[in-house]
Amino acid sequence: MGKKTVAELLVETLVSREVSRIYGVAGDSLNGITDSIRRQDQLRWVHMRHEETAAFGDVLAVEFWADPAASVGKALAQQLARCRAPDIQ
Repeated sequence: MGKKTVAELLVETLVSREVSRIYGVAGDSLNGITDSIRRQDQLRWVHMRHEETAAFGDVLAVEFWADPAASVGKALAQQLARCRAPDIQ
C-alpha cells in the first residue's frame, strides 16, 4: 500500500474520535476529503449550502444529540493543501 494522503489521515483521525458526521460544502478544494469519506462507511458527509451553516450543523449535533461532529470549509482545505503527510505505512 502506498503513502496515505493528508485527507485520508484526517478522515481516519475523525473516525478514531468517533465522529459520525461531517458537515460541509463540497467543491474543488475539498475533493480529496470527500473522496476519502466516500471510500469508508463510518463517517457520513452532510452537504450544506454555506460554510457557516455547516459550522452550525456540527454545533447542533453536539448540543442536541451529544454526537461528535465536524465541519469543513475551503479554509481548512487550503491549509491541508500546504501540508504533506508524514511517511506512514
